[in-house]
Amino acid sequence: MGKFTLVTIGGVPLVIDVSIILLAAMWLLPDLQSGDPMRLAMAVLVLLGVLVSIVLHELGHSYAGRMFGTETDYIELNGLGGLCVYAGAMPRQRWKRIVMILAGPAMTLLAWRFCVSASNMIEAAGDNGFNTPGIDMAYSVLWQVGSINYYMLLFNLLPAFPLDGGRALKELLAIGLNPFKANWIVACLGMLVAAYCAVLGFEFGVWMYLMAALLAMENYRVLQTESRTPWRRWN
Repeated sequence: MGKFTLVTIGGVPLVIDVSIILLAAMWLLPDLQSGDPMRLAMAVLVLLGVLVSIVLHELGHSYAGRMFGTETDYIELNGLGGLCVYAGAMPRQRWKRIVMILAGPAMTLLAWRFCVSASNMIEAAGDNGFNTPGIDMAYSVLWQVGSINYYMLLFNLLPAFPLDGGRALKELLAIGLNPFKANWIVACLGMLVAAYCAVLGFEFGVWMYLMAALLAMENYRVLQTESRTPWRRWN
């Protein structure tokens, strides 16, 4: 699908895949059809907040890599979220790779805490008499963006490929295990996570089914690769 560079942030190009535009349109469609301008405006602000949160997550990966001498080729926003593409190889030291992996979730954690703190301040201002439609909208937008960041953080730390939680767990397991076996263990856990997401689809709908399918495909691919690779020691 088509891609284009939207802007450069700190020397890192931000690339937009058209799939994220289609996803955004699907997000906004019910609010557009409602005919309520206030509801549509709130949906647009929440969407922008989520997109900024994803960019911050990927910038966490990017700047952690730069700290260890690995530059970023570009950051991409796509229908699956975000992607930080490094221009060079990952560091040989395992602890540096773990820091680079977890830097993204750390930024999501900060975004969540910022939104929670800001919404609490706005709520307190409303309780003290500063109660206007703008205040109410700001509180609602920050609360929703904060909640989405919270769930993105939890999801991203699950033990499954290609999530950060799965990649970090693989690095930790490889301290004492053959790295091919570490991949295999995480991929098995990832299949269980995919199955659980499929069960949650009964409650949360098509998006969870889509996520379950994507996780299942990626972790099955890893299992197929590792089943053809002899387990040997690698340092």
